[in-house]
Amino acid sequence: FLARRLATPAFELLPPRALGPLAIGLSSLAFGLLHARVFAGLLAGVAYALTYRARGRLADAVLADALAIALLAVVALGAGDLSLAT
Repeated sequence: FLARRLATPAFELLPPRALGPLAIGLSSLAFGLLHARVFAGLLAGVAYALTYRARGRLADAVLADALAIALLAVVALGAGDLSLAT
């Protein structure tokens, strides 16, 4: 929503492939700021936005985020360091 809203006021009409670098960058920065590890969140936000732009389906970006969270949880539990999952 945010990337499309930043790109144009008529965001409902904007196809995902039309997302530009500024909208992707700003929405990814916002995503990163919501996380304890801002830079990692920013990079993840860029990856998810590019996934959405390339595939055209928000569900793909949501699935990528869910898989990343699950992988981080497995690594954190395996390492015995739950701070890795934050």
